[in-house]
Amino acid sequence: MESMSNPIKAIKGGTLIDGTGSEPLKKSVIIVEDSKIIEVGSEGKVSIPSGAEIIDAAKQIVMPGLIDCHTHLYSYASSNKATGFGLIEWSNIDRAIRAVVTVKTFLGAGITSIRDVGCCANIDIAIRDAINAGFIPGPRVVACGEGLTITGGHVDSDKHIRFAAFENIKIPNFKTIDGVTEVLKAVRQQIKLGADWIKFWATGGVLEATERAHAQEFSDEEINVLVGEASRAGVPVCVHALGADTIKICIEAGVKSIEHGIFSDDESIQMMKNNDVYLVPTLIAYDLLSKDENLPKATYEVARGAIIAHEKTIKMAKKAGVKIAMGTDSGSPYTNIHGECQAWEMELMATRGLTEMESIVATTKTAAECIGLGDKTGTIEPGKFADLIILDGDPLQDIKLFQDKNKIKTVMKGGIVYVKRP
Repeated sequence: MESMSNPIKAIKGGTLIDGTGSEPLKKSVIIVEDSKIIEVGSEGKVSIPSGAEIIDAAKQIVMPGLIDCHTHLYSYASSNKATGFGLIEWSNIDRAIRAVVTVKTFLGAGITSIRDVGCCANIDIAIRDAINAGFIPGPRVVACGEGLTITGGHVDSDKHIRFAAFENIKIPNFKTIDGVTEVLKAVRQQIKLGADWIKFWATGGVLEATERAHAQEFSDEEINVLVGEASRAGVPVCVHALGADTIKICIEAGVKSIEHGIFSDDESIQMMKNNDVYLVPTLIAYDLLSKDENLPKATYEVARGAIIAHEKTIKMAKKAGVKIAMGTDSGSPYTNIHGECQAWEMELMATRGLTEMESIVATTKTAAECIGLGDKTGTIEPGKFADLIILDGDPLQDIKLFQDKNKIKTVMKGGIVYVKRP
């Protein structure tokens, strides 16, 4: 990390992709003072203050930093899947230490903001606070805390290692709650501990062979109470939801973003549009699952079907004008690697329904708006934080460019250069 020796910087000569979807601006000038962007325009139209530090971006692309709306900082793929995706190998202390490295890895990949949507032991809240206090480098973190599920639900970890309950083995787990009383208390507790959002799992998922991916888990009453209590406190809610019927119930309850959203139908998609609900598809998570032929047959088949349904969902959402934001399920099992899968997700989005520019907008402007940071970051405009990257190459011509870290020459967050590559 480079210290910010000069409070005024001028990023000069690069082609600007500002994150809004507008046509790129050649030979741009971006003036940064302290942490904020104060002026943007063309060479000759923007005056560079005397004594400003010049950052030469000639023949390069300047664009907003990348934003991932769906990460799990606590989670790492296990070397031995039979033990429950690392649940035995690593304690919460191990995971917290690794998370410090992970957030630095995110910066190295050009990721300047993330939303963590479920983190055992509220590790994401601690990481967020450490970054904000300047103790460790990392992206802006929007934290959901532990995340909420039902007993035996999609992320109730005990069911992966069934002997754990009998052997008194303590394994990392999300908060399991049942009934209205427990729902109310859990939501209030997460808010007390500092969660920016509340995350819950409303349905099953693809991972376990014994569960139906789109089976509703929380009851209608529990969902309404959960979202209602969070909303009353002014805290937004995001939900893991697969299957049109449960998606509709969650939208009616007032959630702000649908995570995954597979097996949607026309009505649920239109409800997202009408209620200004964001869709965070996480295409890469299911793409990786569908390539693992060592999975149980039932899981593998569901994953393969999910790929087809997922592409249909994102195309339907685009056609209806739903706001699509980039998310990866970063850290989920099966090689969904922190700092790598974000570039893979952008490629998938650009080949399964979106254009390259739409993929970039989903990863910058729309992603920032989705997680509540739209007034602070996501685009290169006066008044926003100077969260930006400088690239050697044009992602509009080759979206896979982000997969080569050496092409990400500079990463700036809040006016501070954290990464500088030759």
